[in-house]
Amino acid sequence: MNRLRIVALVCVLTAFPAARAGVRWFDGDFEAARAEARASNRLVLVDCWATWCKFCYEMDDNVWSRDDVARVVAHETVPLRLEVDERKGAGVAFARTYDVEGLPHILVIEPEHGRVLQRLEGYQSAEQIIAAIDAASEEWRSARAAARSDDPAELVREGSRLLRAGDAATSESLLRRALVVDADCAAREADDAALLLAGIVAGRDGPEAADRLLAATLEHCREPGEAAPLWSRRLELARERGGEVVREITLARHRALPDDTDAALDAAALLVEQRRGDDLDEARRICEALVARVEDDPRPLGLLARIEFVSGRLDRAADAIDRAIAIDPHDLDLRQLRFEIELARRTRREPQ
Repeated sequence: MNRLRIVALVCVLTAFPAARAGVRWFDGDFEAARAEARASNRLVLVDCWATWCKFCYEMDDNVWSRDDVARVVAHETVPLRLEVDERKGAGVAFARTYDVEGLPHILVIEPEHGRVLQRLEGYQSAEQIIAAIDAASEEWRSARAAARSDDPAELVREGSRLLRAGDAATSESLLRRALVVDADCAAREADDAALLLAGIVAGRDGPEAADRLLAATLEHCREPGEAAPLWSRRLELARERGGEVVREITLARHRALPDDTDAALDAAALLVEQRRGDDLDEARRICEALVARVEDDPRPLGLLARIEFVSGRLDRAADAIDRAIAIDPHDLDLRQLRFEIELARRTRREPQ
């Protein structure tokens, strides 16, 4: 090759810079990238940019071009670049869905449900990006490992964490698996799983669906420590529904937890409020049993005083309220009731 041809070849090569090393961006849209990530067991990394973004170009030069970054990105993610310019960007809809505002903006997303695991806004160093990918990978793989686990405690722990992180779909999957694995409540995890699930189901399908789930769990989780929180949640859901359901659940809770003071007081208070048929007599029996069993709690005595008051037994009401105030002399409600009882006794008026 003569000298003239060599010079010409050098000129041609220098006119077109060599292909840059670094991240190779996925050729497709976000849904295609998710499909590829699912197939290859990777996350999706989305780099949002615009032509006017100065720091986007600086990241191209200083970060995305680095071989160490490219290796981590390729191994752990399907990298997708989306232009989010309002006028012409193909990623505008994505930006709106994922609340992308400042640029550069990088998201690491799990492919099954599209949940953001890591979000980086502004210029990021290579070390920051690698750390974010590592953190997202660890979280994602931990959730997937839990999904394959037969340990109900691990399923509930991971399901709870995902629920706090906003991934209700994956959380529900893990919690339902915990219910299956601990179907007999032997591991004492089914009750916690059901309580967490009730929140998800109530928000999506309504309180009645959540109550059915809790009722089914109570068939197996009958120990007081397990059953009491489940019944309390059922009562909360019943109050959302209102009507006869509140009475039904309140009384059923007391029957199921006869030694639970709060369940007994709720049942007696409801009977006093509604006063159907023999309700007052039943409420009196509940309170008398509580007074005999719980000596240092003024609430049963206060409620018993109310029952005797509305029944017209003013002397008995006065005795009960004085005993309640002796336990808690600072309770303003008890003092107000004593005032009403004393006023009625002096005038011998029947309470309303």
